[in-house]
Amino acid sequence: MARRGQIDRWFAKKVEEAGASIITNYCVRDFLYEKGKVIGITSGGDDDSLLADVVVCAEGANSLLSEKARLRERVESSRRSIAVKENIRLPRSVIEDRFGLEGRQGAAYEYFGSSVQGLLGNGFIYTNMDSLSVGVGFSLSDFMKNKSDKTPNDILEEFKSHPAIAPLLRGGETVEYMAHMIPSDSYQHLPKLFRDGLLIVGDAAGLLNTSFFHEGVNLAMASGIYAAETIINARERQDFSDATLRDYEAKLNKSFVLQDLKNCKNFLSFLSHHKSIINDYPALMNDVLVDYFRVSEKPKTQIKKEVFKRIRKNVKLSRMTADMWGAWRNLV
Repeated sequence: MARRGQIDRWFAKKVEEAGASIITNYCVRDFLYEKGKVIGITSGGDDDSLLADVVVCAEGANSLLSEKARLRERVESSRRSIAVKENIRLPRSVIEDRFGLEGRQGAAYEYFGSSVQGLLGNGFIYTNMDSLSVGVGFSLSDFMKNKSDKTPNDILEEFKSHPAIAPLLRGGETVEYMAHMIPSDSYQHLPKLFRDGLLIVGDAAGLLNTSFFHEGVNLAMASGIYAAETIINARERQDFSDATLRDYEAKLNKSFVLQDLKNCKNFLSFLSHHKSIINDYPALMNDVLVDYFRVSEKPKTQIKKEVFKRIRKNVKLSRMTADMWGAWRNLV
C-alpha cells in the first residue's frame, strides 16, 4: 500500500534531482497557440506564460483545459463519480490484529449495496502502515437523482457507524479528510488524446478502470511513461506535430491500459440499468440464509419450501436469468 501524499513527494524529489523545476501556486487557465499548435500555457497574465515543445495535460477529472482545446465533449455528471475519504490513524499493532496482517502486508476491503445506500458505487477500507483509508464513492448523476438531503459526508459517516465497520475503526483518530472527482468516461467516451504540441494523460484522459478492479494510479503512471517515450522520440525528430505525437495513442492501444478499458467498456452502463445485482439480490440472499440456518422447531423440509417461496415471490425467474447472463457478459 502506498499513500498518494507520500509517494507524490517522493516523485517530486526524483523530478528535481533529474533537473526539472516544479512550479506551484500557478493556475493554468488556457493553452497558448501558434498557427493551431499548442506552444505553452498561460495563467491569463501577459507575463505569466510558459513555453514548451510539448505540453502534457494532467489536470485530473475536471478537465476544463481539454474541453477548451476541443479534445473532449463537455463533461457530464453521468461520466463522473465522487469519493470522500478519511485517513484514520491507528497503531500498527492494532491494524495488524484487526485485519490479520504481518510485517508490511496490507488489506483492501470493498463494500457494496447498503454501504452507499443503494447508489451505484461502493465503500472501502484500505490499510496503511499506521492508518486506515476509509471512504465511499458513487456516481455523481446517481447521487443527484437520489434527491436526498444527505451529503456525501453524511453517507460516509453512516458507513463508518455500520456495525460491520465501526469495530474496525474503534479508537482511531481522523487526521486527514479529502474529496475527489473520479472519471468514469468508459472506453467509448474517451477524449482525443493528442494534437499538435499536446498530450493528455491520467484522469484527464479518462484512463480509469471503473469495473470491480478500481484501477487508476497504475493506468495514469503507464500513460505518463508512454507520453515521455513519445516526446523523446518527437524531440529526436524535432517534430512535435500530431503526426508524431499520435504514437502515444498507439502505445496505449498496445498496452494493458486501453485493452482493459475496452474489455470493461459496458460495466457501468450495465450496472446502472441492473442495480438489483448489487442491491436486491445480495440483500435477498442474506435474508434467505438467515431464515435457512435459524434454529427453530420447524422441520428443514418446511424451511426449504418457505425459502423457495420467498425467492419466487421477490424475484422473477426470467428477470434474474437475464440479469445473470448480462452480468456474465459485462462484469466477469
